Amino acid sequence: MASQFYLVHHHFKPGMAAPWWGEMGKLDEAANEKMAENWLGKGFYNHSFMPVTQEGPMYCVWEVKDGISESDFQEFIDGCLLYTSDAADEEDSVDLGGRRI
Repeated sequence: MASQFYLVHHHFKPGMAAPWWGEMGKLDEAANEKMAENWLGKGFYNHSFMPVTQEGPMYCVWEVKDGISESDFQEFIDGCLLYTSDAADEEDSVDLGGRRI
C-alpha cells in the first residue's frame, strides 16, 4: 500500500481532558481493535499515540492510504476527535502540523 504519513498535534478543549480519558478508559481491547479496523477500512492507520501529559497536548503518527487527499484526512481527524479539538466548536480544523513525514 503506497501511503503518506502525518504528524498530528491534538489539544483538549478546556475541561475536556478528564471526560476524554474517562471515555477512552471504558474501551476494552475488543472495542479498540474494532475502532482500529474501522479506521483501516477507511484508509487510516494510527502508528503512534503520544500524550505529553494527561492534560495534553498529544501527538499521533498517522498513515493515510494513497489516493486519500489531505482534506479527506482533515475531515476524518476533525470528525473523530470532538473531545480534543476546539475545531468542533469553531468549525475549524485540528492542526495537522503542516507536516507530511
